[in-house]
Amino acid sequence: MAERRSAVVGAPVGRDAAVATIRARVEEVAFRAPGGALLLTGPLGIGRSTVLERARDALRDNYDVVVAHAICMPGAPLFAPLRALLGAGADDLLPPPSDQARPDDYALLHRLYRHVAVLAAERPVVLMVDDAHYCDVATARWLDFLLRRAAGLPLLVVLALPSGEHGVGDVRFTDLDGAIHTTLVHLAPLSAEEIAEFIAQELGIQPDDELVAVCMELTAGNAMMMRGLLTRLRAEGLQAEDLAAGTSASDVARVGSEWAIACTETWLSVQSEPIRQYATGVALLDDAASPDVIAALFGMSTAVASAARAALVYFRVLAPSGVEFRTEPVRDSLLAALDPAEMAALRVRAARLLADLGRPDEEIARQLVAVPTPAEPWMLSALSGAARSAASAGTPEVAVEYLRRVLDAVPDQVDTRVELAMVLAQTDPAAALTAFTEALAGIAEPVVKASLAVRYAMVALGARRSAHSVSVILDALTGLPADADADLRVLVDLTALVLGFGNLRTTAEAVVRGRATAAPAGRTTSERRLAHQLARTEMLSGGSPRRALELIGLGADRRIEPHDWWDVYPGIVLHFAGDPGAALALLDTALTDTSRRGDAWSHYLTLVARASLRLDTGELADAEADAEHALGVVEAAGWKVNNAWARTVVDAARVRRDGNGAAAQWLPDSGGEPRSVLEYGIEMIGRGRELVAAGDCEGALEVLLRCGRELDAMSVRNPVLVPWWLDATTLLADLGRPADAVDLVERGAEWAASWDTTAARGYALLAQGLITSDRARADVLEAAVGELTRSGARLYEVEARTVLGHTLLAEGREKPARRHFRTAVDLAVRCGDLSAAAAARSGLMRAGGRMPGLTAAPANMLTGSERRVAVLAAEGRTNREIAAALFVTVRTVESHLSNAYRKLGVQTRTGLVGHLG
Repeated sequence: MAERRSAVVGAPVGRDAAVATIRARVEEVAFRAPGGALLLTGPLGIGRSTVLERARDALRDNYDVVVAHAICMPGAPLFAPLRALLGAGADDLLPPPSDQARPDDYALLHRLYRHVAVLAAERPVVLMVDDAHYCDVATARWLDFLLRRAAGLPLLVVLALPSGEHGVGDVRFTDLDGAIHTTLVHLAPLSAEEIAEFIAQELGIQPDDELVAVCMELTAGNAMMMRGLLTRLRAEGLQAEDLAAGTSASDVARVGSEWAIACTETWLSVQSEPIRQYATGVALLDDAASPDVIAALFGMSTAVASAARAALVYFRVLAPSGVEFRTEPVRDSLLAALDPAEMAALRVRAARLLADLGRPDEEIARQLVAVPTPAEPWMLSALSGAARSAASAGTPEVAVEYLRRVLDAVPDQVDTRVELAMVLAQTDPAAALTAFTEALAGIAEPVVKASLAVRYAMVALGARRSAHSVSVILDALTGLPADADADLRVLVDLTALVLGFGNLRTTAEAVVRGRATAAPAGRTTSERRLAHQLARTEMLSGGSPRRALELIGLGADRRIEPHDWWDVYPGIVLHFAGDPGAALALLDTALTDTSRRGDAWSHYLTLVARASLRLDTGELADAEADAEHALGVVEAAGWKVNNAWARTVVDAARVRRDGNGAAAQWLPDSGGEPRSVLEYGIEMIGRGRELVAAGDCEGALEVLLRCGRELDAMSVRNPVLVPWWLDATTLLADLGRPADAVDLVERGAEWAASWDTTAARGYALLAQGLITSDRARADVLEAAVGELTRSGARLYEVEARTVLGHTLLAEGREKPARRHFRTAVDLAVRCGDLSAAAAARSGLMRAGGRMPGLTAAPANMLTGSERRVAVLAAEGRTNREIAAALFVTVRTVESHLSNAYRKLGVQTRTGLVGHLG
């Protein structure tokens, strides 16, 4: 029997398992197991021929093994592959090639079967047919005839087929498993490790990970394409030593991409017109491409289109799905070859065809968006519908593109402009405000205008441009008729307060408006939110915390709306009204809910709010982590928003944790930029502490006093929201000028008497203790420590205990002094304020106490974001899961995790456990 050996270039890689399976099956047959078939499948170029050759070499010493290669050739004689299998004996068994024997001649088929059976009786026989789908019908039918009678023979027929091919004509090799023992072996693409081995064998180098990744992307693990790529790289002058140096991955990507495109273009240039048209149709239609649509587009039959698709998939121009190219730049190349007018006409024809077929608006719009003038009504309808779908699917940038095309055709369409503004609000608030302004200019009806003004105002708040929007919303409120819907009036009142409190320049006016607004019943969502703004009024003006809490609770039992960014306002009020536990619980619930729903904007704002409250309670690392997480959400979403609040919290936390002021990177002076009182206070107190750390106490005092003057002009009288007066009192006491602080202390005590919370009382007592010089000083400070401990204001508790320790030490009471110093050190370390801890430790040492030197634990060297990522990684979450949970990119997660590994001296997720307590 003759055999045919195909040319295999280079050493085979990664196919040991497939060869071992063939050998095992042959050995089974040799020991009287049922004979049968083995189907070897895989894409073109994946290495089927290599596997057959290796298996033949491994088996030839013990078995009769023959390999034939079927060739697709017009006019080839019947039984051509079989003649290769039978060799010299073919002439005695088969009719001459010139005769037209019937492929279903039973006598002939049986004679051939008997010949193989005689051979198998002498020695097990292995017949291998490469590219079996190219067999002529006669050979295919004989193979089918043979296999259905092979159960009693020591015979194995190995048929190599491309993925997706089943046989020849009505002979389906893949259906044989119902009649005989059939083994299926599918060749998967080479893995990254196998690609590295391939390169090492071909070039004699050890490639780095970047080079392997580029080769994987270009070849998809296909052995034949790998050889072609390496050949092209040599032709372009890239030598093995260049690749080994690890500096040429970008060159490989460039050359490889050009090579792939050139290969595809060359192949397409010699193909039939239907194949070229089908490729153009896929480039044009994307995932809307199918044989029936492309057939209709180019006027060919569905059968011809299906055959063209099969050819494009088989020759690896298209991926197996048939709707995307193996090499994406091929799409651009095909479209660039079209004349612009031809392209536009083709797109219009495609869009109309898709519309007639009832396909989704998104598929139609993808064609129309590239048409110069999509002005026909059906076109505009499709673009509008696709925009709504895109917005719902979370791709606002696509929706914006579609809506702008509609407005290009009909610029006076107010509804579309409003729709555009709402979509832009998700990604580009500044552009959204412009669209809102243009839409408002086209509306005359007061109620409609007021409704739109509310939307405009909410976007302006997110864009931190609330100053102008306040006048817009007030104009809308003034223009409402007396019989206007009560819910709309509540909504406008609510919006006016939210905007007013979001801008330092309009806060005083908003406080006045809030005091003049009657409390609603809390029956509806808008009424409950209005009540929260009235509670905010109470908090800012330093009124009654009990009244603020009552307003927060209005209608809470009727709540049906999901948790979102609106929970930021009641959360802040709860915290400063003396219930920080309830505040944190509310914000935690909102974060869980917004994460579950994928509401990234609400998640972002809630994170910044929680960061601010954690900063206030001295949870410095957690505050920084929340604020950095919020910045990561903005980065991942690609929003064009002002994120100064989050950056301010990061800077303030770093000033306290760093101890020397070097960590902060404050934004330039905002020059009147709209922001809330809380954000402003965090920055001013942070700047003051930074100046103190730098030794400029007078400069710090001026910053704090300026803050007080500006808050006084805003009618802000809350003693704990921005305790500038307490920090200023501390500075004056440290400067030896307690008399200058008397007025500040008296004002603080007056405000604390009104805003009567444990924190307010503790602040007032601490301030009083700082300027008291008689024996009552220790008693006042003891009372301050008690109130501050109950309030949870840990950083001010550290200060109070440190001052009390020095006071007791001066009175000769070393033991209680040491107790307060030691507690202050422990508490400051837990907060992460090492500067305050060092000051308290110094007092402890003076009081005769002992304590090792303070050093930052490795975990304390992590930034907030690094710590948050590390905690989730230690829980066993993957990088992708962490990115989804935190609304950041996978690359951001990888960066933070790498930094955490380095700082903690570990190399795995398991190693993180135990370092993050």
